[in-house]
Amino acid sequence: ADGYTLCGDDCVDTDNDAKHCGACDVACRVDEICRDGVCESVGTTCREGELRQCYTGARGTKGVGPCKGGVRTCQGGAFGACVGEVLPKQELCNDLDDDCDGRVDEDLYCISLVAGAGKPGYKEGPALQAMFDGPNGLIVSKSGLLYIADSKNHCIRVFDPKSQNVSLFAGACGQKGDKDGPAKSALFHRPEGLRFDASGNLYIADVNNGKIRKIDPKGVVTTVAGSGLCDNKTDKVCHRDGPVGQARFYNAFGLALDAQGNIYVADGANHVIRKIDQKAGVVTTFAGIPNGKDMVNGPGAKAKFHWPSRLDVDGQGNVYVGDASNRQIRKIDPKGNVTTFAGSVWGSSDTTPMTASRFKQPCGVVVDANGDMYVADGTGMKIRKLLVKQDRVTTVAGFDGAAIPFQAGPGVNAYIGSIFAIAIDNQNKRLYLTSTNTHQIYQIKLD
Repeated sequence: ADGYTLCGDDCVDTDNDAKHCGACDVACRVDEICRDGVCESVGTTCREGELRQCYTGARGTKGVGPCKGGVRTCQGGAFGACVGEVLPKQELCNDLDDDCDGRVDEDLYCISLVAGAGKPGYKEGPALQAMFDGPNGLIVSKSGLLYIADSKNHCIRVFDPKSQNVSLFAGACGQKGDKDGPAKSALFHRPEGLRFDASGNLYIADVNNGKIRKIDPKGVVTTVAGSGLCDNKTDKVCHRDGPVGQARFYNAFGLALDAQGNIYVADGANHVIRKIDQKAGVVTTFAGIPNGKDMVNGPGAKAKFHWPSRLDVDGQGNVYVGDASNRQIRKIDPKGNVTTFAGSVWGSSDTTPMTASRFKQPCGVVVDANGDMYVADGTGMKIRKLLVKQDRVTTVAGFDGAAIPFQAGPGVNAYIGSIFAIAIDNQNKRLYLTSTNTHQIYQIKLD
């Protein structure tokens, strides 16, 4: 039989018997051992040239991502190093699972440039050659197109991630004015906040026209609310509720819509949050005291804000406000009660609880599909994330420091300048941001 040798009348296991190692009457010395039919030194751990599979990485990582095992070779009675194995490494922004944990680029919030040549101007075409001037509003459509309020060019642009092209959507870039009608014949004056409703209507905070405008799916621009620009030097009243055509706004920067189609407006220089009931055709003050310029929580009619900038609405109807000069994120529940959701005093610190964190100028706010929130910290030059269930604030991109050339990679290593507007693409797990300093559009890859 295999592994046995017949010695006279005895059948001897040559693999284990040191007296008959490999053949009859072939005995090993006392300092040797019979291993696989060969006499070897007692201290020998392997046979010359023997191969053995190996892996020195952490348990559970072999075979995950690029990680794989290698081979050790026996030389001089001992196995050498593990050759050919691929071990876990520090995660990089390269679309690979470098640390072999089953996730790709996790916790890095990888940032990349998607549009803009990096200097002010106006140019259509390939995204990285396109030019913007102070873009300050973003929103993603159901089809994944990114709409951009090119504020100082007074027009609305659109970026197509598939074709990597930027084109004009509405307005006459470089020409300011106040004109309804077909989208490319209409005129705007410093458009900023953008929002879509469920029917595909695009709403625009037309700041210097003192109006909220709408572009319907057929491409027709109309005025939803507002009676024109308010100049506090000549106009005694820059805040007026009532019928939509008579209402007055004063630097209305941001918009948000609830499930019923009501529009909430961050009426910045009036320091209040307005509500437009489109069915009733009426504008009311939802929270805040006109010209309050303070930080007071409580019932909406008694609360105070200081330069509310942008806002968003969650699935329960809560309104979240980037209260820029109060350095806080405020929350307004459906009954109109105002509380501080995050932030304390001026600064830039990540911490728990969220109300102990610090912001420099929180503006853009968006709520993601998990109920967490991203905040554009304006002149703080950072994108912050509010992990709501953990009651914790973190920084995912940007830093407050001297300008350096943009470099794609981990978000916290990138200089992004002042960021006031952000938009989330929940379907493709992207966060878009636009910099008024660099005149560029970036995207952050979300986990």
